[in-house]
Amino acid sequence: MRKTVSLGQAVVASEAVLPPRVQEALGELVGVAREGLLALSVGVGLAVFAELMEEEVDEVVGPKGRHDLERTAVRHGHESGEVTLGGRRLAVERPRVRSAGRTVHGRARERLRALAADLEHSHPGAAGSLREGLEETLTLTRLGISGSLKRTLESTNPCESMIECVRRTSRNVKRWSSGEMAMRWTAAGMLEAEKQFRRIIGYRDLAKLAIAIEHDLAPTTLPSPIHEAAIFIPA
Repeated sequence: MRKTVSLGQAVVASEAVLPPRVQEALGELVGVAREGLLALSVGVGLAVFAELMEEEVDEVVGPKGRHDLERTAVRHGHESGEVTLGGRRLAVERPRVRSAGRTVHGRARERLRALAADLEHSHPGAAGSLREGLEETLTLTRLGISGSLKRTLESTNPCESMIECVRRTSRNVKRWSSGEMAMRWTAAGMLEAEKQFRRIIGYRDLAKLAIAIEHDLAPTTLPSPIHEAAIFIPA
């Protein structure tokens, strides 16, 4: 007749058969293996954690070694930090990122100024126009706008499409009696063009553009002298 023995009973029986020294050695071996597995797991976890942090940085600043004038941030070294893995606090080096909006804007402004200097002798009119509209040309760069919305707003295609619709609407007008008549026909053409308007590419970032403009205008908005007098002069 067979007798069923549980796994625990078998282990206890086997331990009872083994000499104490062998049992002690096996215990030490199990402890070493456990520590080795924990160290391996922690090492793999730290490597994965480092890769995840680098991927997040790449999403913000772009891959290393690839020049991009439209990037809004750049790598800025590393800083010390800690992370808990396997019940232990471990030191890690976290990558840092800083804004590059001013840096990109500064480089672009220097290039436009250099271009204007090159055009000074051969095309002085073009050089003057470039200098006159230099800051307005770099508005989007200065505000830190990038991606699809920047490419759309940098193009004149939306304006040219509307102008073409205005021309088509008023093409049969042969005699313009006054400037007011031209304005009325222009308004009629723009209303006709409005029927064909579609969402621009990058429209999801329009809210970001509006916030950037508000922040850009806020420091330049100063109270009027009357308002300042009302604030500082007691009644």
